Amino acid sequence: MLPVATKIELTACFIHCHNKACFDTVIFYLISVIATNTARFNTFWNSTPHGASWPTRTNIYYEWLLTHGTTSVSCGYKFVENDKRGHAEDYLIEHVSPLIDNLHANGILPSFNTTASAMSSVTTSAMAITQDKTAKIKMYTNYSPCSTCSDKLINFISLYKIQNIRVEFEIIVASPYKCMRASCFYCSKPNNLRNLKIYADNAKGSRKLMATPGVILRGFVLADWLYLASKLCIAMSLYNYDVKIQGGLGVPDHFDPQGCVRRDSRHEADNATLLDFTAIQNLPFI
Repeated sequence: MLPVATKIELTACFIHCHNKACFDTVIFYLISVIATNTARFNTFWNSTPHGASWPTRTNIYYEWLLTHGTTSVSCGYKFVENDKRGHAEDYLIEHVSPLIDNLHANGILPSFNTTASAMSSVTTSAMAITQDKTAKIKMYTNYSPCSTCSDKLINFISLYKIQNIRVEFEIIVASPYKCMRASCFYCSKPNNLRNLKIYADNAKGSRKLMATPGVILRGFVLADWLYLASKLCIAMSLYNYDVKIQGGLGVPDHFDPQGCVRRDSRHEADNATLLDFTAIQNLPFI
């Protein structure tokens, strides 16, 4: 199933197609969209917790929503990735910040007023209707934010908190990024421990995110894969959640505690991520 925007674009193209060259252009566009989204989904799928080498690409698919009580309204979505200029999280903040500012400027996302008790009952009642509105960013990423990006996301939330604007993040992670993890400590081939300070700092960053009010940091579960696949127009029937991930370009070998090569299934990788995030909260050096 294609996203609504893509469907509209393709429908408009087909309506105005009067020759083979135009039709070929539409088909080429459709194929390029499918190829791009498949590559993006594979980056998520192949980012596993026990990689001997770390991929250089971080992909983020995120949606921004306006929540009011138990109701959430989607305000749009976007896909970003890292490049030489910056990290994917930098582009997310760069894009979302003016959207929140615009919602606030137009009164759609009002500040919550901490002096409500001093106002009239009518004003207080009106405020109660609007003050629980929250800008929520639901962020799917193949790797957890590095220590620097963790601080940037926390500072982003704090900046709006100072203005009495509620901003929340739900960060759904396919795998922890370069973190010292319980699974590393017992590995007889500790490829993941090349730089202890960087890895410890990234673990600290994840823990700080977990401790930040308004932030949920968790691993993928099957429902998240199904949702992401639907958004990227991917047929999940082509992916088996419980079959071992086969080696290949961009798919690293994995090592069990005895040093034997293994390849996790996506299901096993997700379970390991869940356990690793739990362990990160309790690591002694944090």
